[in-house]
Parts: sequence; structure tokens; C-alpha cells
Amino acid sequence: MNFSNFYDLSYSDLSDFISSNFSLEKKKTSMRTNQIWKFVYKKGLRETSKFSNISSELKDNIEKNFNFNRTNICLLYTSPSPRD
Repeated sequence: MNFSNFYDLSYSDLSDFISSNFSLEKKKTSMRTNQIWKFVYKKGLRETSKFSNISSELKDNIEKNFNFNRTNICLLYTSPSPRD
């Protein structure tokens, strides 16, 4: 797995990353995956320092392996409305 942007990860990719880099039980891997997913996608956090209840080791590892840069819209296309 070679991702640089966190937003390129699927939920299962994140779970695989956690299970392959940390020796956690399957249940704890699932719990950590769910917590991180919620921090990013539900709470909109992009700084691992704000991820509460996550070990420093896991935060550091995520920080070293991923960035949280969002893509920019360079060109916006719009179609005419049906009334035009």
C-alpha cells in the first residue's frame, strides 16, 4: 500500500494500514479505524494532534505516512438549466 494522501484511502485500506503497522487485535483494529474515520470524515479534523483517544504512536505514524491535503477545483463546468 503506497498512499500519500489520506483521502485516497478507503475504509478497508485504512484498516489494513493499521493492522499491518500495529500489533492490535482485530476488534481493536476495527475500533481504531472507525475512530480515525470519524475524526476525518465526520468531525472534519485534518491534524492528528486533535485526534483524541488515539495513541501517540498511531498519530505519529499516520502523520509520517499521509497528508490531509484536499484537492483543488481548477475548472468548474456547469450545464445550462432546463429553463434556458
